[in-house]
Amino acid sequence: MGALAGPLTVTKLSVRGDLPDKFRDTFVEHIQLRAFEPLTPDEDIDHRMGWCVVGSPLSTELTHENVYYNSYLSLGLRIDQWRLPTTLVQAQYESALRERLEKTGKQRLTKTEKDDLKLRIALRLKKKLIPAMKHFDFVWNLDANVAWFWSQSPKAIEMLSVLFEQTFGLELAPSSPYLTATELDLTKKERKALDVVDPTPFHSAKLKLDLPDKQDTESEG
Repeated sequence: MGALAGPLTVTKLSVRGDLPDKFRDTFVEHIQLRAFEPLTPDEDIDHRMGWCVVGSPLSTELTHENVYYNSYLSLGLRIDQWRLPTTLVQAQYESALRERLEKTGKQRLTKTEKDDLKLRIALRLKKKLIPAMKHFDFVWNLDANVAWFWSQSPKAIEMLSVLFEQTFGLELAPSSPYLTATELDLTKKERKALDVVDPTPFHSAKLKLDLPDKQDTESEG
């Protein structure tokens, strides 16, 4: 799912901050520094994220031509994570634990020895598996400072925001009528009124229609 193909599941975001001078060249350099790099079994991390070409999670050729489309900056966010089967990990751990106890003649292992055993099992499994991959498209209108992210997952949006700030030195904020209003050239009276408004969740509001009662309708007929 994304900007180029797939169903439309998107989150609108506002970009907070001013663009620096000659930002196009600078942004490409910063994007390339944070291009996605594959996970390796020997690393002591369970996930990694980075930029890739929009619509192409396996490509990190992040050039001007692949990033800029007129006034739009387009990228893909790729997140890889190790997902080791819990049941398999536990079974192998219990087997390795029994073998270690028999070999050493100990009644029990220390916490450090157990942790080392778990790390060895995880490393062995990682060499036989591949990380789970997620990929989301991101499009930023540089003129309007508005962006679209093809996911509504709070966790994915949080990870995007972290990488975005690290890359561009700007902040992302969920777009809303209130946020849009704060960016308008309001009068002092209008701004004061805006400060005291309460949020209204229109998506969950239940409408009560003043429909005639069935009995009344029948009597009229």
